[in-house]
Amino acid sequence: GLYRRYGVWRAAFDRCAAAFAAVRPEAPPLAEVVFAADGILLERADLLQPALFAVDVACGLLWRSFGVEPAAVLGHSLGEFAAACLAGCFSLEDGMALVAGRARLMAGLPRKGAMLAVAFGAEQAAEFLGDFPELSLAAINGRDSVVLSGPEEHILAALPRLPVAGGRLRTPLAFHSALMEPILDAFTELA
Repeated sequence: GLYRRYGVWRAAFDRCAAAFAAVRPEAPPLAEVVFAADGILLERADLLQPALFAVDVACGLLWRSFGVEPAAVLGHSLGEFAAACLAGCFSLEDGMALVAGRARLMAGLPRKGAMLAVAFGAEQAAEFLGDFPELSLAAINGRDSVVLSGPEEHILAALPRLPVAGGRLRTPLAFHSALMEPILDAFTELA
């Protein structure tokens, strides 16, 4: 709907798609990734992250076209790249190159991680993680919502010991955990 209705959103998305095609010519077109009816391509980290970046940046530019100019922008994880782009830290094209490179590096990691959304706060999560040093606090999504990340076997071991119900995220990678460390040197060089 945004693509059809708003020329500003469409132009920003198309510009992101062109930037993605320039750095990943072998990949499916970004519009195919985002607008596919089955969404199967969105399960691939190397495609999902550039798609999210494109949608985030297009939404930010749409807000600006409505006259909303933020005093500050922020994001978590991939959202930080979109926020930095919207803040003028780098061009949309450079941002997409960085995001696509990061996503490609992450997708090349062994698929042995997992992530778990849990309905408790950061303090309770820190206490809980004392018994699971292999796991990381990947995100604090709110006062009573966190995401834990790490090797799949440790996520599975933690599940029955959770004081509240937890739900696994649909990803074979443990973003925001020590399992991402093997890409740090390559990502530093890319950046």
